[in-house]
Amino acid sequence: MKISVLGVGLMLALIGIQQAAALDSVRKTNNQRVSGTLKSVNATEAVVDVTGGKTEKVPVTEIDAIEYDGEPLELKNARSTLKAGKDKDAVAQLDKINVASVTKPEIKADIAFYRAYAQARSALMGIGSVKDAGGLMYQFTVSFPTSYHFLPAQEMLGELLVADNNIEAALKAYAVLDASPIEEYKMRAGTARGRALFSQKKYPEAMVEYDKVLALPYNASTQKGTSAESQRFAAILGKTQCQANTGGYEEAIKELETNIIANISPEDTALMALAYNTLGNCYNQKPNSQKSALLAFLHVDMLYNSVPAAHAEALWNLAGLWTDTGKNERGQDATNRLNRLYPGSPWLAKRR
Repeated sequence: MKISVLGVGLMLALIGIQQAAALDSVRKTNNQRVSGTLKSVNATEAVVDVTGGKTEKVPVTEIDAIEYDGEPLELKNARSTLKAGKDKDAVAQLDKINVASVTKPEIKADIAFYRAYAQARSALMGIGSVKDAGGLMYQFTVSFPTSYHFLPAQEMLGELLVADNNIEAALKAYAVLDASPIEEYKMRAGTARGRALFSQKKYPEAMVEYDKVLALPYNASTQKGTSAESQRFAAILGKTQCQANTGGYEEAIKELETNIIANISPEDTALMALAYNTLGNCYNQKPNSQKSALLAFLHVDMLYNSVPAAHAEALWNLAGLWTDTGKNERGQDATNRLNRLYPGSPWLAKRR
């Protein structure tokens, strides 16, 4: 059979289109993409060959996800369902992948991380075992130390260890973040260490950690709206709660209401939920301030209930405060919702 010159040209064009489409793609946190051939990836950055010989480096703090040429469709689906908060559905997608047939190490790392992350997030919401999820996340950090997911995995491992009341091990996990060359992860390490020490009622030690975060370089004009700003606010919130728990509740409340909450972006729901829980906890330290504490925790219940850990904490507090103020039915409703929405949550076992 003879093939015309035109036919050959069309075939070559089609092959060229297919080859051009066969690209890796780094999706950045600002929704921009860097597409090309992934030359290397490690815990701090990805390097992409965008055109012959020209490379672009993307810091891990700017990476939302990396999509690999030839990756399973189920992995793409798992990413999107995980981002939508559907952890169970994400695991179901990952279960469909024949991992033995995957040859690219980066794809294997993604599959392992997303599975561990989905189970970790579920466990922190009270669905599944925190200890089992911690074991799975630890195995990921050991098996894939060069993954761009490595530092987020260490941070999540620390959270799981704190939830399991293994504070010493959690502090070691956070030390790995602190040893990274990335300033943002040093900040994350400090705020996480502060929270861990606070959970042990080591308030002066926790304040030292928060002060270390606040001493790190920060440029308000260039870093406003960034994760670095969020970490600074988290450190300030942690410090104010330490103040309240050591008798300085008046100063802490004034700082929260006057200078902090008003300057947090309303779109940063996780930070806003943390801020109002902190305000509620500060009012809990102040005598005869149940109504003010109620209002603070109601902000989380009504406006920021999409943040599971913060919402569970708010419901636990509301259950006690409603009962203390003679609203027993509302107190029982908060308890019922805590049980229904976050079964197995550590807050259910916490004594008032």
